[in-house]
Amino acid sequence: MKYNLALVGFGNVGQGLAEVLSKKASLLREKFDADIRIVAICDLYKGSIADPSGFDPQILLDHINEKGDLKEFPAPDKGWDACETIENSDANVLVELSFTDLKTGEPALSHIIQALE
Repeated sequence: MKYNLALVGFGNVGQGLAEVLSKKASLLREKFDADIRIVAICDLYKGSIADPSGFDPQILLDHINEKGDLKEFPAPDKGWDACETIENSDANVLVELSFTDLKTGEPALSHIIQALE
């Protein structure tokens, strides 16, 4: 099955997920028939990118390590906020990794509600 991921937040956890996907893509495909692609990333500080064909996770990580953000990363779509990313990325899985206010659950709560709608 094909899973198109939109990551909202690309800090330590998001980059850790990208690293796992880079290293374990073959295993996930062989063992679980899971074709997992990152098709969009939106991060308040690192920028946002989207490509319906997906990104190579290792290339993303290399770029972050070299440049510190995604603002110069080549992508067909750039500059979306989290709501635009959820709406326009054609992802079928939202990975919500943004900062969250413990009292209100925001902005993560609104992102999840939007994705479910």
